[in-house]
Amino acid sequence: MKNPKPVIIRRLDAGGVQGRRLFLLVCLSLAGFIISSRAQNTINVTNYGAVGDAVQFFVNTTSNSVVITTTNPIPISAIGETIEVFAAGTPTSSSNNQDMVVTIVNVDPLSGTNIIVSQACQQTLTNTFATYGHNNTVNFKAAIAAVGTDTNDIIYIPAGTYLLIPTSQSGAYSQVAIVLQRGGINFVGAGTNSTTLLSQGAWTLINNSPKRGILVEVASPITYNYPLTFSYLTMDGGVQYGNTGNHGFPASIKDGTGWDTSHDAFLTWCVSSASLYQIYFTNVLVQHWRGEEFKSIDQPTNSSIGIYDCTFADGNATALNVYESWDVRSNLFANLFQVAEYYQQYYTYPSCFEYNVITNITGNGFAINGGKGNNPPFYMESNVFYFSQNNGIETVPADNLYVIGNLFTNVGNYVIDFDLSASGAQGTFYNSNIVIMANTIVNPYIFVELGGGSGPADLNSVLNTTISSNILISANINGYTMCASYGGWTTNISFTQNDSSQSINNPVYVTTAVFGRPYPFINTNNLYWSPLDLNTVFTNCFHYVNGSRFKLVHTYQTNDLMFLDDTNASQMPTNAWMIFTNSTQNKATIPLYPSSNLGTPPVMLPYGQTVTFAWQPWNNAWSTNNKPPPPTSVRLNF
Repeated sequence: MKNPKPVIIRRLDAGGVQGRRLFLLVCLSLAGFIISSRAQNTINVTNYGAVGDAVQFFVNTTSNSVVITTTNPIPISAIGETIEVFAAGTPTSSSNNQDMVVTIVNVDPLSGTNIIVSQACQQTLTNTFATYGHNNTVNFKAAIAAVGTDTNDIIYIPAGTYLLIPTSQSGAYSQVAIVLQRGGINFVGAGTNSTTLLSQGAWTLINNSPKRGILVEVASPITYNYPLTFSYLTMDGGVQYGNTGNHGFPASIKDGTGWDTSHDAFLTWCVSSASLYQIYFTNVLVQHWRGEEFKSIDQPTNSSIGIYDCTFADGNATALNVYESWDVRSNLFANLFQVAEYYQQYYTYPSCFEYNVITNITGNGFAINGGKGNNPPFYMESNVFYFSQNNGIETVPADNLYVIGNLFTNVGNYVIDFDLSASGAQGTFYNSNIVIMANTIVNPYIFVELGGGSGPADLNSVLNTTISSNILISANINGYTMCASYGGWTTNISFTQNDSSQSINNPVYVTTAVFGRPYPFINTNNLYWSPLDLNTVFTNCFHYVNGSRFKLVHTYQTNDLMFLDDTNASQMPTNAWMIFTNSTQNKATIPLYPSSNLGTPPVMLPYGQTVTFAWQPWNNAWSTNNKPPPPTSVRLNF
């Protein structure tokens, strides 16, 4: 048995990576990357009445009673503060209740364990989740207003947990705690484990729709278009668990579970001509959200977002669903339903997703959609992915995508690492100009899948794609699929120099599962432990476009239809050959049609024999006889 080679995350040369980064910075500069030269002032939120005293704990309730009890005493100072009591509010069914957001009216001064609230509970509960604290929305609003005309001030948030109940209706579809219509502000905490901005986790029905609320929103109109930054703090969604077993969309009006479109840590909603140009997050922990943690619902064509050394955790939807041009580097994405959905229609500058670690993803990994044929490049480089199920990277559709030098380790049995043209198409052009290069894939199930999505047929097609120099390592005794075609048409696919030779004793398959579709093209210079195995289908089109193919093994059944592709004459090499050997177990004679026109009589191949087809460029046809015809216009000398 061969010794496995070390797993190495391979990157492009430093000049390529650094060159792109420099290019990105130049683009941002041209877009208006302006740092104010004005003096930087520091504004402390506690000087505007902010109090970081929020506590999350468990309480007992009694139906139709305003008394809440707890084993954790709370201070008298909590009187007048907000309290959220989960599942104790207005009933939505015989067994389900909304959450409750009310005010603490009184606290037993002796024990501190009996709490009087402003509204009677509607359900008897034991140890239900609750949060209380000073509502800081007004205080933060005052601190933001104090920035005035400054363009580079710090709003400092000392250590503490600051409850921020969304109360503003800014024009978005939910309440918001912090509304920003400007830049030039740097929100700085005392550390990700010290300063927490705690949003409302309790849900209530508003206009017959579950609402929890948004922590921070950037909305039009924008003034003071200078960078907006957040650093050294936590943005917490306020629920006990973010990522749940229910990801239904939208959230249920019965019990509030599912993908909550109103529950986001950060939202941008600006018209394209008035977007905030630069937004940055550094050393921020984002956790416990039921909706997209960062989200856009606008078209910010002139905006960019930088996210560095952050952690996105415990989310019931995507961590990132923002449309700005990305510079997302050195972050951790963990315990999420999905890492990101990137809509390519709007961003203007080259974007990158680099040096990130992705683990414990319970849905599809990373969706890239909005392809329109001329998007700026999007680079995914030097990331470490751990996938347990479903699709890893999926395009629906995407273009100008470069996935280079990443490590994919599949800890589940049925991961499709690259699903090019997944279901749910959102775009206007084919999947095109995609490069999957120099990645290492451990325990693949299907390495690359072409086509197979739902939606318009043209958006399921894949063209101008390079899959090259990837290493596949498998200990799966059932083998895996190197490349599969499940629908849509593929054109100009280069599948070269991929190495699966470390997949010891495992068969490697190439499959197609749609009637009449050809197999994906596989070049000869890929390395395999054993010959490729063409899985059984009813219609098999053997084609030869860019060069010779590696030895293939096809399991023949009596109802198979075997024909050679002669529809790509302009791309066919002059000296192309195809050799077929019949070694079927049932020793049947196999009919081979030399043309896609099945009206052409087949060549019958008996058991144990071999037939060779050669390409005749003068006829644009396959033939078992490669002698050229005699010349028809030869000059004769007498």
